[in-house]
Amino acid sequence: MGYIIPQRIKPDSDQGYFSQLSKAVFQAGFSYKVVEQKWPDITEAFENFNFDSIALWDEEIILFVVQSPKVIRNIKKIRGIVYNAQVFLELIQEFGSFEAFLATIRDKPYQEVSKILTKKFKWLGRTGV
Repeated sequence: MGYIIPQRIKPDSDQGYFSQLSKAVFQAGFSYKVVEQKWPDITEAFENFNFDSIALWDEEIILFVVQSPKVIRNIKKIRGIVYNAQVFLELIQEFGSFEAFLATIRDKPYQEVSKILTKKFKWLGRTGV
């Protein structure tokens, strides 16, 4: 069984970047095919990856989402996405957009970019960067 290498996508909005970041979280250590099949339902459960809203999720909302059979029910990853939404918002407040933040690290070697992103965000492995 071979590996599926996902197509590189350059999102056109902060919400698009957050969606891709969250997809990488779910794909870490998990079947790419399963994530792809569930992605429309995951997107719906995560409010179309509205990071402003997700950043405010409390434990009650997290427990509600984790009970849905439509999502990948890994509570640590769901909590990680909530945390990542908070970090994402901080970066947007500091740089104006996620794309502007990425521009500050884009010229660095891949290993360094990977280290920066995996340090800032939870559940983002080196291959998900």
